[in-house]
Amino acid sequence: GEAVSRELFKEAERLSEKYGVEILIADQCDTVFPDHSGELLLDEADIAQALYTVDYVLGRYPEGFFEQLKHNTYKEIEIQLLGILEKDYSTDEITYISGGFVNSSYQGKLLMALDARPMNLDDEVNPLLAGTMYHEFSHIIDKRLEFDSLYREDASYSEEGWNRLNPEEFEYNDSYYGALDPQYEDYFMDQYACTNSTEDRARIMEYAMQNDAGVFAGKEGLTEKLRYYSEGIRDSFDVTGWPKILPWETILYSEIALEE
Repeated sequence: GEAVSRELFKEAERLSEKYGVEILIADQCDTVFPDHSGELLLDEADIAQALYTVDYVLGRYPEGFFEQLKHNTYKEIEIQLLGILEKDYSTDEITYISGGFVNSSYQGKLLMALDARPMNLDDEVNPLLAGTMYHEFSHIIDKRLEFDSLYREDASYSEEGWNRLNPEEFEYNDSYYGALDPQYEDYFMDQYACTNSTEDRARIMEYAMQNDAGVFAGKEGLTEKLRYYSEGIRDSFDVTGWPKILPWETILYSEIALEE
C-alpha cells in the first residue's frame, strides 16, 4: 500500500504539542503489548478521522489537565492509534477484541492504545473512539486519585469512600462476564461496571462526557457516584482557570438527572 503522508504525521505532531500528550500513528505504533496484540492503522482517511476525533476529545478537557494527569513517576502519556486490538488470555483459546486499554507497566509512561478504526467515515468525530477515550482517560484519572489518597491525608477521594456509595451487600464480581442484578440498576451502568470499581467509574465517565443525561435519569445512585468522583477530581487537581462546570459535570446540573 501507499506510505502514510507526511501531512498526517505532522498533524499528529501538532496535536502532541498542543496537548502535551504523545500521539503516534501508523508505523510509529507498536503491535505487541504485554497482554494485547494489535494491527497498524494505515488507511489515510481512517487516520485523518482518528486524529480529528483525538483533537476533539482532548480539547474537551480543561486547560493544563494532561500535564496534571502525569504524576509520580509517570512523565509521559502516549496515545497509539491502531487498527484491531486483541486481548490475549494465555489460558484461553479465545481472543477478545478490545476497544482500547491503558498500560502503566512502561517505565515512566502511561500508554493508551486505541482501536481507531472508523464506524462511519461520514462522521467527523468517531463516536466509538471518543467514548473509548473518555473511558480510558478515567482509568488514568484513577491512578492519580489513588496516588493522591495514599500521600495526602486530607484527600477527599478514597476507595473506601467510593465503596460506601454502593449498596451495602454489593461486591464487585471481578469478572467481565457477570450479570447486573436488577436490584442494583440504580447504581451501575451495566454488568461491565460491576466488574471492579475502576470499570464502574470509567463507564460513568464515558456516559457523562457524552452528556447522556437519560442514562442518569432517576438513578440517584449513579448520579451520586458521578458527584463524588467529580469532587475528588476537583480536590486532587489544581483547578485554577478551569470552567465553572466541567464537561463531565454537565449531567449533574441537567434537569433530567435531577428529577426524582
